[in-house]
Amino acid sequence: MAKKNHKQSIARQGNNQVIHTTYEEDDNMMPSPDLLMHYNELDPSFIEWFKNRSDLEQRARIKFNDDRIKLAQSTNTKLFTIDLCSIFVSAIIIIAGLLLSYFIIQAGHILTGSILGGGTLVTYAIRLLNFRKNKNNSEN
Repeated sequence: MAKKNHKQSIARQGNNQVIHTTYEEDDNMMPSPDLLMHYNELDPSFIEWFKNRSDLEQRARIKFNDDRIKLAQSTNTKLFTIDLCSIFVSAIIIIAGLLLSYFIIQAGHILTGSILGGGTLVTYAIRLLNFRKNKNNSEN
């Protein structure tokens, strides 16, 4: 079944020292052929039972991995939808700010309208540029 082998050797040459570590692990679910023959002698139905159990375990592992992949895909889809909605709402706010600035300029308040329009563009440009950066920093 699961065989582990751990070897460590130290080689010295003058003032230098080299540590060589070898670690092997065989996580094979199948017992060795000798052990299978021994189990088969004890119980003739063992090999069939073992094959059924191995098949059942393999199916459970595959299902578990498939479920994890589906969960990751659904999470990515939801995050993409939220990001898209955030960008859409930001675009609407930018357009509304610029329209308000346009109407203020048309009403004769050129300086106020220009400051509002420029402030709207600069503020949301900075927020959109930092949007991904903030998301990536929160994951790390």
